[in-house]
Amino acid sequence: LRPGTFGDVGDSGLIRIDGPPVTDDWIDRAIARASGPIDGDDLVALVVIGNLAAAAERVSTSVTPERAAKLAAVWPALTALLPKIDPVSQAWMLVVLPDTIPPLAPAIETLRSSPEKLVRLTYLIRRTEVSTDPIIDAALRSEDPDIARYGRVVKEMLSHDEEVVRRDFSLGTSGAKTPPQDSSKPSTPSGPSESAPPPKP
Repeated sequence: LRPGTFGDVGDSGLIRIDGPPVTDDWIDRAIARASGPIDGDDLVALVVIGNLAAAAERVSTSVTPERAAKLAAVWPALTALLPKIDPVSQAWMLVVLPDTIPPLAPAIETLRSSPEKLVRLTYLIRRTEVSTDPIIDAALRSEDPDIARYGRVVKEMLSHDEEVVRRDFSLGTSGAKTPPQDSSKPSTPSGPSESAPPPKP
């Protein structure tokens, strides 16, 4: 390779990282380990299964019904596990688990009222979805300046997003910049009537 116009051209070559063998037996063993002492690799496996289960929940035809049932066993396992692990692991799981869908909601809910600062901040940033969430109001009232500051930031961001959605919805799909005229109201003439008044005698 030769240097290009803006500097040297680098090439790191191909890197292959093999993922876990997602078989029925691997899924069963990974979920079973959630009920006992676990390590980082076990948490990674549960995150993988959680994301696969979420994908199967969104697109039911992506896996067989039998595989979907095995994957769905991760939801109660996560609900039981999350309150038991350390705060750093809890915060990490809040970030890397899929976006909250109904089957995952009970597990995420177990960390909603955590007293740990790191978990509170992570939940606030990653899992709040509407500006009226009481978790945000609680953060705004917090005596911890970091939590209060992030509460303001999150509320402003979500409020802005909600305003954009309301504006786009009011515009509709036509892209019109002014609302259509109400056809039930008579139009107001912009000039004099075309008919002239009768002549005076």
